[in-house]
Amino acid sequence: MRVARVFVLFLFFILSHTGCKSPETTVPTGDAEYPALPETISKAEHRILGGQKIKLEDYKGKVVLVNLWATWCGPCRDEMPHLAELQEKYKGKGFEVIGLNVEEEDTEAKVRNFASQMQINYTLGWIDDQTQREFLKISRFDGIPQSFLINRKGQIAGVFIGGGPKTIVEMKDVVRKAVEQ
Repeated sequence: MRVARVFVLFLFFILSHTGCKSPETTVPTGDAEYPALPETISKAEHRILGGQKIKLEDYKGKVVLVNLWATWCGPCRDEMPHLAELQEKYKGKGFEVIGLNVEEEDTEAKVRNFASQMQINYTLGWIDDQTQREFLKISRFDGIPQSFLINRKGQIAGVFIGGGPKTIVEMKDVVRKAVEQ
């Protein structure tokens, strides 16, 4: 009986730390390794906090890190302070972080409260199912968190899956290089 309890506790521990399908991986970066940013993504409208609408094509000339996340995702929460750090570090250098919530039913009040709790200093909004599927075709991964770096030319320059330490280090390095170009 004791062995069964230990096994159940072990299993619970393992399963609770694998949420959100968040592996410790980074998709290789570089101009030639990604398709061009599809028009279906660049022209898609995203509602952001405050009710305004944005399109990624409006950010051409800037380096943009698009992060797919959800309020219930532990690895997403772990990653957010690093995204806020990047936003703060490069905000005056033509860099923007845009966090797009995959849960369309989350209310504005819920996301605003979440942003306050997490001390988020970057743009937050929602992504529709169709645009999310387009991003997932690029990453070939159906989970969150994941981020897509778009360079000043509007091309995909990096894809980052998961919010673990190795991914964060790689993301920071690739963002730095993209901002310096």
